[in-house]
Formats: sequence, structure tokens, C-alpha cells
Amino acid sequence: MLDSVSRRNAAAEAQSRATPTLHVLGRLIEQTGRQSGSSAVFGTPIEHDGAVVVPVARTRFFSAFGAGTSRAFRMVGDGGGGQGFTRSDPAGYLVLRDGDAVFRPIRQPAKALVVPLTFIAAAAAVRIVRTTMRRKRRAETARAMADAAQAQLGRAGAGCRCGSAPEEDGGGS
Repeated sequence: MLDSVSRRNAAAEAQSRATPTLHVLGRLIEQTGRQSGSSAVFGTPIEHDGAVVVPVARTRFFSAFGAGTSRAFRMVGDGGGGQGFTRSDPAGYLVLRDGDAVFRPIRQPAKALVVPLTFIAAAAAVRIVRTTMRRKRRAETARAMADAAQAQLGRAGAGCRCGSAPEEDGGGS
């Protein structure tokens, strides 16, 4: 059994080993952030005829990283890992000329259609499902009514010869 001093020493040793892991993860986050700037999409600013064109990008960055240490009996260790992604899309460019700055957006009409087309597709799907369910319900109702009518005829028609040919009288006239 470990005494409290041994436990503290083991925890301090694990903490000292966890620091490099956290350092590596922090460096990875910084590098990923640096690589997701507008220069990754367009390149560096360009100067032409006294104007400077500066690219502008929309960048999204997500990361999930973690690290930990184990303090279990005789299993002191550390580890870490993570995952992340970046997405950079062109947003436009700045034109700097004679002390003026003008932003010129890059239009992407296909992206503007995504939301309306999604609503149209959802409405069509709802309508198709509703129509299918209505038809199924009507068919079940019609089947149930036909079965009920058949059962009613079966009970009521037990003593009746409805629709059959009349019997001939055997007594002669």
C-alpha cells in the first residue's frame, strides 16, 4: 500500500510528464489556426498599379483535444489526443487605393439557394407522407366497412334467400 508521500511523488511525476503532452497539443492548435487564414485560400496581398488587393476569407475552426494522467496504483502515465478541422471560404477582397478601402464581396449564388431549396424539399416530403398516410387510412377504413357489411349480410341473410331463384311450388296448378 502506498503512503501519502509516495502518492504525492507519483502525482508530481505524472504531472511533469503530462506537461509535454499539453505543450504538444497547444502547439498543434496554434499551427492549425495559422494554416486556416485567408492566405490558405488566396495567398498574400497583391499590389498592382498603385492599388493593394487584400484577400478576405471566412474561416471556421473546430478542435477537440484532451490530455490526462493516470494515478492508478502502479499505472502512472499520461496521454492525449484530439481532432480538429478548419474550413476557409473566400468572402471577398479589399481594394486599397489612394487612402480608400473598398470591400468587394465574392457572391456565391448556389449557397443562397440552399435554404429555400431545403424548405421546398421538406414541404414536398411532408406532403408525400401525408398523402400516403391518408390513402392508407382510407383503404383501411374501406376494408373495415366492407368487412362489417359482409358480416352484417351474413347475420341478416341467414334465413333470407335474397338474390336466389324462387322455389317452384311442387303442388301443381
